Amino acid sequence: MKSRSPVTAVRWVLAFTFAQRLIGIAGLAIIARLVSEAEWGVYRQVISLHLMVWAALSLGFDQLVVREAEQRERYGRALRGALMLGAAILAIVAWAGHGVIAGWMGLGDSSYLLWFFPLIVFLETLKLNVKPLHVAELNFARIGVAEFSNTAVTLLGGAALVLLWHSVAALYTAYAVAAVVEVAILWRGRSFGTIFQVGAAWREFRALVGKHRRFCSVFTADQLLNASGAQAPVLILGALVGEAAAGVFAMANALIAMPMFLLVHAIGRVAFPALAGLEENELQRRVLLTLRGASATIPIVLLGLAFYAPILVHLILGADWVDSAAPMFKWLALYLVFQGLFSPISSLDVLRDRPEVGLFWNGANLIVRAGALIWGASRGVETAIAALAVCSAAMWLVYGGLLAWLLRAGYTKFFLSWMRFIPLWGLFGLALWGLCALLPDHQIVSFLLAAVPTLLYGAALRFWDRETYDLLMRLGTKFRKT
Repeated sequence: MKSRSPVTAVRWVLAFTFAQRLIGIAGLAIIARLVSEAEWGVYRQVISLHLMVWAALSLGFDQLVVREAEQRERYGRALRGALMLGAAILAIVAWAGHGVIAGWMGLGDSSYLLWFFPLIVFLETLKLNVKPLHVAELNFARIGVAEFSNTAVTLLGGAALVLLWHSVAALYTAYAVAAVVEVAILWRGRSFGTIFQVGAAWREFRALVGKHRRFCSVFTADQLLNASGAQAPVLILGALVGEAAAGVFAMANALIAMPMFLLVHAIGRVAFPALAGLEENELQRRVLLTLRGASATIPIVLLGLAFYAPILVHLILGADWVDSAAPMFKWLALYLVFQGLFSPISSLDVLRDRPEVGLFWNGANLIVRAGALIWGASRGVETAIAALAVCSAAMWLVYGGLLAWLLRAGYTKFFLSWMRFIPLWGLFGLALWGLCALLPDHQIVSFLLAAVPTLLYGAALRFWDRETYDLLMRLGTKFRKT
C-alpha cells in the first residue's frame, strides 16, 4: 500500500476543497434563484436526516481501519460486516417508521422521499467500504476528485433537473446520482468482488467487535451526537417554525461555511492519519502549530464575511434572500470562529484513546444548542439563531479547554497559541468597520477595498508571529506549485 506524505495530502485536500467550494457557491447561486425557501428547506431536512444517521453506519470501524495499520485488511473486512449490520437496521427503521418520521419532520406531500432512504443508505455503505482505505493511504487526490464530482452533480445537476422538473424530487434525484458517481470513482482500480464476501466480513466483525467494544460504542454514540448537533438546527426549525425558516438557515449556513471550511477541512482530515503514532513532544508541537495556523486565518475570513453579509448574499443568492439570510449569516460567523479554531485538532480524543471526552461534550452541546433553538423559536427566527450562535460559541470554548487537557502541554501554552492573535483580529475588524462607515452607500466598492486591510494584516502577522507567517507562506507556495 502506497502512502503519501502529509504535506502532499494537505495540498491535494486544499486544491480539491477549494474547487469544491467554488462549484458549491456557483450551484447554490443558481439553485437559490430557481427554488423557494420552503422547497430548499424540505430538501435540506431530508438530507440532514441522512447526514445525521450516517454516523452510525460503520460503528467506528472506519477509524479502526486507519488506526490499525498492521492489520488493515482484516479490519477492512470487519468494516464491511459493520456496514451490513448498520445498513440493515437503518433500512428497517426507515420503512417501519416512515409515517412517524415524516410527521415529526412536517414533510407533508414530500414524505414520499423517505421511501428512497434505503437506496441512499446502500450507496453510502459502498462508499464507506473503500473510503477509509484511501484516507489511511493519505490518497486525498482520489477522495478529492470523488467529492468534487459529488458536489458538482448534486448542485449543478440538481439545478438542471429543477429547470426540467420543478420539484424537490429533482434535487433529491441529483443527490442520489451524485452518490453513484462518487462511489464509482472511489472504487476504480479496487476489487469490487470483496463486497460480496459476506461470510468473511461477518466473521471478522464478530471477532473484532468484542475486542473494541468500548471504542466502537463510545465512538459511534459520539459521532451520532456530533452529527445530530450539526443537523439539529435545520430539523428543529423545520418542525417548529416551518420549511422556509429551515431553508434560509441551511442556505446561509452553507454559504458562510464554504470558505471557512476550506482550511478546516484540509487540515482536519489529514491531521488524524498524520498525527497518529507520533511521539509526545512532536505531537504537542504539531497540534499547537496547527492551532496557530487556524487562528491566524479563519477569524479574519469570518470577520470579512460578517461585515459584508448583505452584499455577498445579494450577489450570490439574489435579492430575495437578503432580508432573511443576511442576519443569520452574521450570527453564524460568531460561533464558527471558535469551531474553526478547534475543529482541525478535534481528533485528539481518538489519538489519546479517550473517545468518551468527545461523547460527553457532544451530548452537552446537542442539549444546549437544541434548547437554545427551541427557546428562541417562539420569539422569532432571528432570536433563535442568535441564541444558537451565542450558546454554540460558549460550548466551543469549553471544548477548547477539553482539548488543552487532552494535549497535556499546559493550559497557558494552549490558549496563548490562539489568543495571541486577538489584537490583530480587533485591528482588522476596526479597519473593516471604518470602510463600511465611510462608504455606506457603496458596498461593492467597500468590499473591493477590503483587500487593503487584508494585505496590512498579512504584513502585521509577519512581525507578530513570524513562525506562523512562514508556515502559511510555505503552504501557500507549495499549493501554488501543485
